[in-house]
Amino acid sequence: MADNPGFPRRTFLKIGGGAAAASVLAACAPAAAPPAAPPPAAGQAQPAASAAWEQEWKDTVDKAKKEGRLVIAAIAAGAGEKKLLDAFMAAFPGIDVETASFSSINLWGPKALQERQAGVYTYDLQVGGGTTAALGTYKKQGMYDPLRPLIIRPDAMDDNAWVGGYEVGWRDNERKWTFGFSLSKRGGVWTNDQVADKEIQTVKDMFNPKWKGKMAWADPRNYGYGYWAGSAMRLAAGDATLKQMFVDQAPLFSRDARQLLEWVVKGQVAMAVGGDFTTLKTFTDEGLGKNVKINFVPELTYAATQVFYLVNRAPNPNAAKVFVNWLMTKEGQLIYAKETGFNSARKDIPVAEQVSVVTDKEATGLYRPDHENMIEPIEKTISLAQDLLK
Repeated sequence: MADNPGFPRRTFLKIGGGAAAASVLAACAPAAAPPAAPPPAAGQAQPAASAAWEQEWKDTVDKAKKEGRLVIAAIAAGAGEKKLLDAFMAAFPGIDVETASFSSINLWGPKALQERQAGVYTYDLQVGGGTTAALGTYKKQGMYDPLRPLIIRPDAMDDNAWVGGYEVGWRDNERKWTFGFSLSKRGGVWTNDQVADKEIQTVKDMFNPKWKGKMAWADPRNYGYGYWAGSAMRLAAGDATLKQMFVDQAPLFSRDARQLLEWVVKGQVAMAVGGDFTTLKTFTDEGLGKNVKINFVPELTYAATQVFYLVNRAPNPNAAKVFVNWLMTKEGQLIYAKETGFNSARKDIPVAEQVSVVTDKEATGLYRPDHENMIEPIEKTISLAQDLLK
């Protein structure tokens, strides 16, 4: 493998497929319960006096422009993310963003580890990819450095700006490795007109024999949408529900969000669990799927976020610092929400998906599979699903 993959400017390289999540999540130690929100520890970024942080910010931008580039591993990126990066480059001319897009962290992670073992350090940031594999496997292998020390702008750390508060945005137990900058409800059941209004209100409604073979699920063995919703269901209603849903109801499985929604749009199934509003929009923009709606069934519903990580030995640390701070400000989040269609985790940003809004109370009250303390329960769901679906 070449030392520099030579990703072209502003280009997303799509690498399809998916690897079994459990294969890279083996031997993860049980995670501790999340601690009470602590003050930033020594060595972590504190809101500086105005003149001090402004000078540091100016110096960081100058150094970033001298570096001249930023390399991002974008996990499950789309067209909206490309427009976001274009906006960043327009805001900071001289910093050229190069991206490699992977459909799964379990495609990027092994590749990056192999490169690093050969002494090749290509990436500055990982954007996306969730927390299950990132914190459960790759952090333990030295893939990341703490993100928190990079954040210096007071407007990025404004506690009143974030849903649930700034500290709630940290998705690891130490509150320094990864931060969630978007926030939306997920785990809903997508239905078409084969399903009457209010016919699906609980998981028990989905167990009706009439729906056998007429539903689809994101694959719970190795796809985030599947094992996150499956974990929500298992924890809310018991382990037995996995067999009832995944075996007795004989659903179709997919690791492709577009395929899941396409089956609903075309009427091949009556309902599906997995996918998101931006994926549905690719159909509605073509005049399709107007009859598709979402039902947030309590036992499946969770809150999820988009996260980023600072890659260890980043070759362009100042450019990474500029991007992280910018994306966490109102300016960056306005563009993020507009271009991607996902809700920002900031409260001062217009809502992109009204139906999936998460309130301050829900930010800590809903099931949050994106937190490090949920790794062990999720791994159990994956293991049970693999045993059931051999």
